[in-house]
Amino acid sequence: MTEDEIRAWLLAYAWDGTDEEKAANVECIIDQGEWKHLSARVEQFAGMAVDERQATEAEGYALSALYECHEGPHIHECPMASPDPS
Repeated sequence: MTEDEIRAWLLAYAWDGTDEEKAANVECIIDQGEWKHLSARVEQFAGMAVDERQATEAEGYALSALYECHEGPHIHECPMASPDPS
C-alpha cells in the first residue's frame, strides 16, 4: 500500500476524537514512519494466524495496529502528545 492509501485507511478506521483530532492523530502515525514496515507486520500477523480467515485479514490487523498502538514520539499537533510543560 502507498502512504496515501494507508493514510486514507487510517482516517476511515479512526474513532477517537473530532475529525480534526483524528486527522492529527493519523498524521502523527504517518510521521512516525512505522507504516513503511507494513509488509513485515502483515507477514508477522499472517504467521500468527490460526486459520485461513485470520491469514487473509493480516493486512487489516497490521493497519489497525498502527492506529491502536500509536505511541510517541508525537508531533506537536498530535492529540496523543503530552502537554508542553512550559
